[in-house]
Amino acid sequence: MEDLVGVSMKLTARNATRIVKRISRMLITRGAAMDPYCRHALGDCLELYADAKGELNDAAKDVFEYRDCFKANVEVSAAMDSASTCEDGFRERRYRSGHPLAVENEVFFRLTAVLLSFINMLHYN
Repeated sequence: MEDLVGVSMKLTARNATRIVKRISRMLITRGAAMDPYCRHALGDCLELYADAKGELNDAAKDVFEYRDCFKANVEVSAAMDSASTCEDGFRERRYRSGHPLAVENEVFFRLTAVLLSFINMLHYN
């Protein structure tokens, strides 16, 4: 079970890193020509996903170094909220669908959900 948690943790952290890089590229290459609301939402998402990377790193330490699945669960849940909060930022600005991070938010949310399941399974085994 630890192997599944480890692989899932790595995939989720790498996904967060890719999202941060993608947002950074979008802001650099298209930022000036972008709708100001979209640019602001992307800036918020950049901060959220950067924080999520730290939370996932902390969760990995908690699971593998300290054997604290409860704390890891809290940290992964906080990282999971990044996708929902990012999505909410676009919805508030009336980007119902078709905004630039719709797919990334969904994939990250699902990866963190799987990771949470594995952490819970590890805890209860």
